[in-house]
Amino acid sequence: MAIVKDGNVVLAKGYGVRRLGEAAPVTAHSLFRIASNTKAFTAAALAMLVDEGKLRWDDAVVQHMPGFQMYDAYVTREMTVRDLLVHRSGLGLGAGDLMFFPTSDLSREEIVRRLRFIKAGHQFPQPVRL
Repeated sequence: MAIVKDGNVVLAKGYGVRRLGEAAPVTAHSLFRIASNTKAFTAAALAMLVDEGKLRWDDAVVQHMPGFQMYDAYVTREMTVRDLLVHRSGLGLGAGDLMFFPTSDLSREEIVRRLRFIKAGHQFPQPVRL
């Protein structure tokens, strides 16, 4: 559990045990898998940035992540924030998952860097502009 006030963590504490029947306690640094709930968190955080005018749904990913690169140069150039959120990248189901699941020692930066080596599972569509 964490309590954040004015952008500062005022309490970070774990309660209970990490696994039923074992003694290892939950700490402020314990990690738990929360499945696809992170998709909703990501969409909400990006929506806040859109509301603040810091990005637009149809911004190119490379505008905010210059090192972002997909297997195909066209996809790299045309992929938008919206495309990422609606899984419209051309990557097949589960492509790249083994870079972080099960647990990996690869950094986020390295995972993003390795995306360029994954061939598309299907054609990247024309971007939808609203």
